[in-house]
Amino acid sequence: MCTISTVPGQGEFIITFNRDEVPARKNYQFPYTENINNKVIVYAKDSFAGGSWFAADNKGNVAVLFNGGFEAHKKLAQYRMSRGQILVNFIAATSPRNYAGDMNLTEIEPFSILYYKTGELIRITWSGKDKTISMLDASKPGIFSSSTLYSKEVQEKREHWLQHFLQEYPPRPECLFQFHSCYQSEDKENGMVVEKSNGCRTLSISQLIIQPRKTIINHLDILGNQKIITEINHHNSC
Repeated sequence: MCTISTVPGQGEFIITFNRDEVPARKNYQFPYTENINNKVIVYAKDSFAGGSWFAADNKGNVAVLFNGGFEAHKKLAQYRMSRGQILVNFIAATSPRNYAGDMNLTEIEPFSILYYKTGELIRITWSGKDKTISMLDASKPGIFSSSTLYSKEVQEKREHWLQHFLQEYPPRPECLFQFHSCYQSEDKENGMVVEKSNGCRTLSISQLIIQPRKTIINHLDILGNQKIITEINHHNSC
C-alpha cells in the first residue's frame, strides 16, 4: 500500500488508496471475510503472505497500511512476520488502540497504519527502532505516501495536488476515486497511477466510504480489469 487520501465528506469519511507493488504480488482474495473476537472483518487477503493492506470491521472501524515509516529504510533479507499480517491482527483485536501500544514489532519491517474510528484518525508508525502513535485531524483532508517509494519532495507535491483538486471538485467518493485514477497521469514515476522504472506499478485502487450505518468498499483490480463493490452493515459500533 503506497498512497492514501483521507477526506471528510458529507456525513461520511472517505479513505481512498492505491496499491503500488510488483506485479508478482497481484494475487489476492477480495472480499475475504473472517469472524474474529465477535467482529466481522472484511479485507483483501494477500495470497503471498496471508495478510492485507486494508481491512474494515462491522463496527465502523477501518485500518489501512502503507510501507515504511517517516523515512526510507534499508530492507533486510528476512523479517519475523509480514506487515500485512500485523494489520489483520490489529483490526481484529478487541481493542486495536491497546493492541497498538502493546504489540512487539522487533524484527518487523517499518510500516505505518492509519486507523479510523468514529471520527478519530490515528497514525501508528514503526521505524524499525521506535513506535509512534499520533492523533491526526480527521476534519481536514490528508494524503500519505510510502517513504520507500516516494521522497519527501514528492510527498509534499502530492499534498498540493490534493489541495488543488479539492478546490475544484467536491469531496465526494466518485471525485476522489477519479483523483486516484487519473491525476498527473503523464508522470509514470510519481503520478497517482504509476509504472515505475523499478518495476512497481499501481495494481489496484480501493475506497472505503464510512457512513453511520455501513461501510462501502469500492475496489478496482487494474490488472484484472475488475471492479467489486461490497458493503458492511455496522452493528454495536463502539
